Amino acid sequence: MTEKKLDFSAVPPEIIPVVLCGLIIQYYVKLKSEMKDITDMELRVLMVKQVMGVVGGMYCADLVSGIVHVICDYFLDPIPETDAKTFTGHHEKPKGILNASIYDVYSEIASGSPLPIIISLYQQMNDSPSEWILGNIIFASFAASSQLIHRETHNYNHNEGDGTARTRLYGILSGMGLVMSSDYHKVHHVAEKINFPQVNGWSSPLMNFVVRTTGILD
Repeated sequence: MTEKKLDFSAVPPEIIPVVLCGLIIQYYVKLKSEMKDITDMELRVLMVKQVMGVVGGMYCADLVSGIVHVICDYFLDPIPETDAKTFTGHHEKPKGILNASIYDVYSEIASGSPLPIIISLYQQMNDSPSEWILGNIIFASFAASSQLIHRETHNYNHNEGDGTARTRLYGILSGMGLVMSSDYHKVHHVAEKINFPQVNGWSSPLMNFVVRTTGILD
């Protein structure tokens, strides 16, 4: 019997912008209804809620990326001929991810597209407020870009960036703490059992605490 191959590229990455477009439309419709006949005070409260939605979406994307990272590091490594090359091979060959194209890194993430779709359907059924829908948009956007952020982190660590607009943007965002820094991820490669989240590292204190106290990875 032929051994089944784990394939993360079965879902085309083109689905990611399609899903985001659908979520944006959902958000626009809901926000428009909430702003009808709104007072100045209610508008201020609504704006604060939108900011909370953005922050919450980024935190959740970081946390989920950490959970996926743990699974890939500790449960997918033994599987031969896997397509999750940048996940499972990045400890043995840290520079390997630099050989992956932008299309490649998004291909490995596209298989997670059903998650924001399911969240969106749940929100639609329960008439969730706009900030929750915005949080889902931010979650989908940053989660989908987690491997790109991971790639640029290694690019900085190994090549000090390549001078493109993309790496310069990464440098600005990492300096602002919106995406993980190269130093933060370098610690993961040295200590291995810490700093798994690979979007911005906001959820690392929680994950590091859980891993340390439970000994789940020992």
